[in-house]
Amino acid sequence: MTRQSFLNEFARSIVAFIGLGILLVSCAGRGDFYSVPPTLPPAPPTPEITPASVSIVATVMDTSLSARIIILKEPVDGFSVIALTEDTKLSSEDGSPVELKDFQHGVQIRAIGKPGSSGTLLAEQIILLSRK
Repeated sequence: MTRQSFLNEFARSIVAFIGLGILLVSCAGRGDFYSVPPTLPPAPPTPEITPASVSIVATVMDTSLSARIIILKEPVDGFSVIALTEDTKLSSEDGSPVELKDFQHGVQIRAIGKPGSSGTLLAEQIILLSRK
């Protein structure tokens, strides 16, 4: 590069730098530029959302004593299976205790619990509404 071409490039760079400075100053005067926003404090942790209890009335198609599930004749509110836990309370309408084997094909039940996965209701309580 010759001395003359170097000076030409240097002069263009200086002119561009000055032009950029003038542009920034003019924008600052009009308020057209954006400043970096202040750092926001971290958001508080989101509480875990737990599903509310639901109550359904359904007809039993089958019961698996070993798996501790009740399969419904037709899905009700998207639930086709009721899963029992260790804490599930089983009773008749009058409050007397019943056993899982009493939930046979064709009986009506009311199940109260929380939604689980794949159309399963995790039962807190199951009430036998009709005996076969």
